[in-house]
Amino acid sequence: MIELLIQRQDKKAQVNWNFFLLNPGSYTYACNFQLNGTENDYRLREWFLGQEECKLLFSVPVHFIEDYPSVDYEINRYSVMGFEGKSEGRTKIRASDFVKKLSYSEHIKAECIKYPINFQKALKKREKPLAIERKENRRLESQLRKVELYNTEEFANFDRTLDLHIEKLVGDPSKINPTAALMLQLNALREYLEKAIYLGVERVFIVHGLGKGKLKKAVDDYAKNLEVVKEIKNEYHPKFGFGATEIIFK
Repeated sequence: MIELLIQRQDKKAQVNWNFFLLNPGSYTYACNFQLNGTENDYRLREWFLGQEECKLLFSVPVHFIEDYPSVDYEINRYSVMGFEGKSEGRTKIRASDFVKKLSYSEHIKAECIKYPINFQKALKKREKPLAIERKENRRLESQLRKVELYNTEEFANFDRTLDLHIEKLVGDPSKINPTAALMLQLNALREYLEKAIYLGVERVFIVHGLGKGKLKKAVDDYAKNLEVVKEIKNEYHPKFGFGATEIIFK
């Protein structure tokens, strides 16, 4: 769980509402925020919150805030294993909360309102049913693909190569720390392999580059845990050199 903290800060000439996001745990979060009910436009896109971090979202002069302010959010949660759940919704802020719900926060060293943000659990076991389904019903799926045009088109158009370089996954890589980047890469890998397994693709290439080998190891470790994987190769390739892993399915 993470928390939205709102501090009323009284300055000499002006009063501000400061919006913070607190992450006391070991997950990393990718966030979109929009503050409603203000004169100016306050929004954040592809905003990342690391482990045990507390960051300032917005600082808004109180005279910019209208009668019914609220915060819209869409937040994805990641661990070293990849995507772990999401939360989206709207938090309504009432002026009376600064009287009724005010409490002290050690993280910002001030009194504030605290709004918890809870997460739906990710379907962590999804890979296993998919693996079993493909292993036991491969012939049936093959027959169905012959008569279902959309599956045939998906199979034909499916890119057999996934490039996991972070600049291929997000608009501005400079905003992302290495831990968040790895989690996003693993989530992209998970979704891609699920699709490949569903479509019955025979083999794919995962481009990870050379670097320190951390991403390559993560790709290998993830693929080894899938029952439908027949072989994992990291041999020289004319196009990718040694910077890609080939995954062959059963």
